[in-house]
Amino acid sequence: MPLLELNAAPSSKELRWFAGLWWPLMCALAGLSLIRKLHLPQAALGLWVVAGILAVAGLIAPPIIRPVYGALLRLTYPIGFALSYVLLFVVYFFIFTPIGALVRCFHDPMTRKLDRAAASYWSGYQPDPRERYFRQF
Repeated sequence: MPLLELNAAPSSKELRWFAGLWWPLMCALAGLSLIRKLHLPQAALGLWVVAGILAVAGLIAPPIIRPVYGALLRLTYPIGFALSYVLLFVVYFFIFTPIGALVRCFHDPMTRKLDRAAASYWSGYQPDPRERYFRQF
């Protein structure tokens, strides 16, 4: 089962969410970037107008925004796919593995030391009182 699945057939509800929230937010940030980084306020205004028209049209009739949704989905899917696996790799091999190695070096949580003088490794069993079954936590 993959971490990320490509939703090639979004529902009308998903398209409305995209048209009403994500598309305007993304275009607003892109317009701000045009103004701040490239000093192109006319281009930003044009982007905002086109994005606003497309957002309203997508809210009214969701199939209108489906090509934009599909194009952005296909454009960003490889990035998300690669980053999710890279993130899992980094977390597992650079966080969990060193912690596990340190725990095994300094502490044996299962007490698996070999004791030649011990007659048995049986650790004994103490049954719980019946009252504890009614107060488990």
